[in-house]
Amino acid sequence: RKLNAQDHYMNVISLKDIVRVVEGPYKGKQGPVVHIYRGVIFIHDRHHLENGGFICVRASSCVALGGSRGASDRGNMSPLTS
Repeated sequence: RKLNAQDHYMNVISLKDIVRVVEGPYKGKQGPVVHIYRGVIFIHDRHHLENGGFICVRASSCVALGGSRGASDRGNMSPLTS
């Protein structure tokens, strides 16, 4: 299964990554990715009262803010290597 998607800047979004919505009705909301399905990501925002705090939005409408704790195993993405 493909458990990642690409954000607005073509960066990889995976589960547990922190993302911010930059387009659409949920613009400005942010939170960790809980689920990914066909380019749609499900974000949990504690401050969003509707639907138990869950927001579903296209991955291309989001920007990745921070990686998950296990982000070091995504390949050779170290800033020290050129």
